[in-house]
Amino acid sequence: KYPISNSCGQFGNNYQDYECSHKGMQCPVESNMIATAVLSGKYADSSLHHDYRPNFYCGPDEEFTGAYDPDTMLDVIGPFANSQGRTDVKGCCFWGRGALLTKGTCMLGKLNHYLGKEAANSGRMAMFPDVDFCRNPEDIC
Repeated sequence: KYPISNSCGQFGNNYQDYECSHKGMQCPVESNMIATAVLSGKYADSSLHHDYRPNFYCGPDEEFTGAYDPDTMLDVIGPFANSQGRTDVKGCCFWGRGALLTKGTCMLGKLNHYLGKEAANSGRMAMFPDVDFCRNPEDIC
C-alpha cells in the first residue's frame, strides 16, 4: 500500500522543505492549495487501469488521507503515514511533474523565477509570462 500523503514527499523527502540556496526563489507553501494528479502515457490507458483514480492530491481540509492499494486499485480509508510520518496533504502540492519530475518548493520556484510569472513581473524576459508555477505547479505539464 502507498500512502496518499506521499504527495508531501517520498523516500525520506519532504517537498515542502526544499530550500533554495538563493533566498526568495522558492515557492511559498500555501495550505489552501488544491491539486489532483493526472495520469499520462501508458498509465492513462483505461484498458490497463480500469476505474483507476489518481492517488496524489492536496487540499486544505484533509485531516488524514489513507493509502492506495495497487493490487485492488482502491483507496484504503483511514490514517496511513508516509515515511515522514505525515497523514495529511495540507499544502502538499509540490510533487514531481513533467518529463524532468520537477518537484519541491525550490525547483518549482526557480522555474517560476527564470521562466514564469515572477520573471515577467520583475521585468525580465519570460518564456511563460502568464504562468505562475508556484500557485499552479500542474501547469508544468
